[in-house]
Amino acid sequence: MPDNWRAARPRHTQYLQERITAFVNNDRPKAKNWYSRTFVADVEKAILSDSRAQMEWSIHELLDCRQFMTDEVYADLLSDLKRVFNYDTFSAKPRKPMPDHWDAYALCASSQLATCPYCNYNYAHTLFRDGQGAMRPTLDHFYPKALYPHLGLTLANLIPSCYACNSSLKGEADFFLHKHLHPYFDQESVNFECYHPEHDFVSVLMAFDAIQGSLCVELQPRADCDLTRNSVSLFALRQRYARFSKEGINFIAAQFAIEALLSNLNTASRWDPGEYLDLEQVTLRTRLLRFERSEYREYPLGKMYADLFDQFHRGWEDLNETA
Repeated sequence: MPDNWRAARPRHTQYLQERITAFVNNDRPKAKNWYSRTFVADVEKAILSDSRAQMEWSIHELLDCRQFMTDEVYADLLSDLKRVFNYDTFSAKPRKPMPDHWDAYALCASSQLATCPYCNYNYAHTLFRDGQGAMRPTLDHFYPKALYPHLGLTLANLIPSCYACNSSLKGEADFFLHKHLHPYFDQESVNFECYHPEHDFVSVLMAFDAIQGSLCVELQPRADCDLTRNSVSLFALRQRYARFSKEGINFIAAQFAIEALLSNLNTASRWDPGEYLDLEQVTLRTRLLRFERSEYREYPLGKMYADLFDQFHRGWEDLNETA
């Protein structure tokens, strides 16, 4: 996953630093809890960091406060933190254009993610109209802001995501207590494969037209990874991608047709070379397929297409070797 907030980091750090300084040094906004300013000063490095370890350390520090606070006093601490790191204000749409205003729309405009990193089949684009933010992805708080409000504006805790993943499926799930894949820190560990119950993939290619209707695309999480299993289950990835099996099979069919076309062109060019055409150019296949393997994250369903692209070319090479 790219360093998603690299372009935004200087401006956002300044924004956060100003809020921290105003609270710790000047008591703005005025604290209800006597310990709130001390806590923010103690965890300032974690709030400004890009480290999962730092964020989780700060959560432990917050939870430790409950040992010496009554429920009412602890609620005041959370209330103070929510007002300092006020996501509602940060995410509100301005009523009129405000040049150089820093908010969720300006932040999302700097995101390098084209699609939701939880599901990879909904776009995560930001749009401005007449100088105002008109549309943006929702920003999921990986560690929920209701429970850990000091991380409400921390970049490593903000995930540009689709409404389905963020609100409909994740909701207020606590990823600190129940571990899941973090898009910024964990390796991709979900793969897709074209599957037939009776044939290996080379046999599938040899009889593709005849058995195409009985093929399916399976999502295969890494079996030894609890984080992967938890994320696949929570975001209902198996059920959601089952609806896209046909798109996956059609993608393989397109590759098959392209290779057959190029093979026929190559044969024809031996008899009548005509204008020179480099049939080995990767760009030719890319243009015909309308998919660039190295940029798969830019496409909805890109991970599925990338895995099927790799599976097809492995099978195609094996098929040619046996021919």
